[in-house]
Amino acid sequence: RHQHIGTKLIQEIENLAYKENLTGVRMETWDFQARNFYEKNGYKVFAQIEDCPPNTIDYFLKKENG
Repeated sequence: RHQHIGTKLIQEIENLAYKENLTGVRMETWDFQARNFYEKNGYKVFAQIEDCPPNTIDYFLKKENG
């Protein structure tokens, strides 16, 4: 944490997606993990599944190229 490794990795993934003419990138995380990190990097929640596993929320986030 605080070394920007995650941000650099996300940027590399996004650059690859752009070079390959992909429409964007999709990520998945649970409520106790990295939702805020992805949102800070421009990702938006487009779906969620509650209680899978029990007492958690599984978030699906995306960032479109454009």
